[in-house]
Amino acid sequence: MALPLKSQVHVDVPITNMSVAWLQEAVDFVARRMFPSVRSSKSSDKYYEYSREYFNRIQASKLAPGANFPGTGFGIATESFNTEKRGIQHPMPIEVESDADEVLMIKEGQSRWVQQQLLLLEESEFAAEFFGTGIWTTDYDGSGADFIQFDLANSDPVLVFTAARRAIKLLTGVWPNKLLLGQETADVIWSNDAVIARIKNTVPSITGQNLAKADEMSLAQVLKLDEVLVGGAIVNTEAEPGETNSFILDGSGAMMCYAAPVPSRFTPSAGYTFVTDSPKLGTNSDGMVFSDWMDDATETEYRRGKAYYDQKLVSADLGAFFANCVS
Repeated sequence: MALPLKSQVHVDVPITNMSVAWLQEAVDFVARRMFPSVRSSKSSDKYYEYSREYFNRIQASKLAPGANFPGTGFGIATESFNTEKRGIQHPMPIEVESDADEVLMIKEGQSRWVQQQLLLLEESEFAAEFFGTGIWTTDYDGSGADFIQFDLANSDPVLVFTAARRAIKLLTGVWPNKLLLGQETADVIWSNDAVIARIKNTVPSITGQNLAKADEMSLAQVLKLDEVLVGGAIVNTEAEPGETNSFILDGSGAMMCYAAPVPSRFTPSAGYTFVTDSPKLGTNSDGMVFSDWMDDATETEYRRGKAYYDQKLVSADLGAFFANCVS
């Protein structure tokens, strides 16, 4: 008796309810979350800065009846920013797009690849410009005598960060509000006995079996900060077709600073991300623009992404970096 073979009754084709792509979570990218965007219609301009020393010096005094008021004042300076263009594009011949299976959502995949390319570049620039030693006025090194590395016995990250918080306040008159952790530093902190004890005593909902709920918000409460962030984005450092991944931010580092929640007048900030918001350039409020264009000669459609920004260090005194937090 003849029976049909499996290969005769079914032809394998891609299923339509899933596919695999390697897109990183937006929360892993911290550059814009650390330093908010300042919009400008021009690529370069200036901003005013009042001199800090005049504001923290007592020049008022008691006055006898009829006495003249003391004359005093303050200084004003200007600083500059200059946004530069970054960009990437992805080509796709129209024949490829026409033949692509619907489940691929090939145009959406093209768009997401372009977006992630710009995120990776901005995060890498942020790491090089802000997440390291010799950038901020205050540096601490766990491999020396500054503090005990957080994975070693008797270490207390809370005391280390609290001392740095106090030092920034004393230097500037402003309490820092953000702490950025490298991924290795964050992983070690969640198992540090001193940190666990502080969280249990500070956050009522986290006790005993609930320790797994300890997160960045819990640590922020302990340290009296607005936000604790973890830089979890990775980058492939090898040329095509190789792959060697590493964290973009120094995994064993940490950075504390005051960054204004939103740009405003009479407000200090460790840094800002100046962006060009221009109708002529077509950029949005983040200084970015995405578009498609056709090369008629090759019948190839390109998905293009551009970004105009300047990640600007505004005040080195408002930041501190912690190197070698992990042994």
